Amino acid sequence: MYTDYNRFSVNAFTAVSDAWGLLSSNYWPFFGVTSILLVAVCCIPAGGLLAPFLTAGIYAMVFRALRGEQYDLSTAFGDGFKGKSWRVFFAAVVAGLPWLPLTVMSQMIDRIEKAPQETVAIFLIAALVFFAIAMVWGLTCVFWIPLIVDKDLSFGEAFGLSARAAWMNLPGLVLLYIISGVILTIGMLAVCLGMLFVYPLVMVAYAFAYRQVFPDDKLPSPGHEPPPPDAYPGVFGQRI
Repeated sequence: MYTDYNRFSVNAFTAVSDAWGLLSSNYWPFFGVTSILLVAVCCIPAGGLLAPFLTAGIYAMVFRALRGEQYDLSTAFGDGFKGKSWRVFFAAVVAGLPWLPLTVMSQMIDRIEKAPQETVAIFLIAALVFFAIAMVWGLTCVFWIPLIVDKDLSFGEAFGLSARAAWMNLPGLVLLYIISGVILTIGMLAVCLGMLFVYPLVMVAYAFAYRQVFPDDKLPSPGHEPPPPDAYPGVFGQRI
């Protein structure tokens, strides 16, 4: 069972900066996937069912990019997480459950405005409680899907590790939430279409934050010792 992770290692500003660096060199594949994700969730009945898979696909694309491997849209549409689809889907469903009451309550706003003042106050308090629960739960599950994609953990193992790692990186994740909210708000102000262009930055930033907590075990660590000079052919690095 995989249990290793870094503590207090999420640097929100670095995650956003690194995400911008990756997107500046290859923006359009990520734009395509996130645009499909937003359109599916907002405009297509039951389109939200695609969200877990596209989210997993974005993580898979980032992980391959950081390893210097080839990636394209096929990576986001299943190639990057073969054999893990059902775990990805159910992790996203469970992670999103606390938002259901808020969705229902948002559809009741027109009716509740005409209710007695005491009822409105209770409604608002309940909404705040559900929102707090959803935020805490969302933080707990923030690494759930990428752990399944990256480490191929079981449903339960990925959840437990996500919870422990998230709460041991709380300050950085909270700051990343705030920065993401500011970026998305700016996108909304740009006639809403700006959301399509800034959403890739937010999604990729979370992938980089994940990598700060869970370094790629397929790559040499920063302290990895280079081979001795005589390991190279010829006389490179050897005293003459």
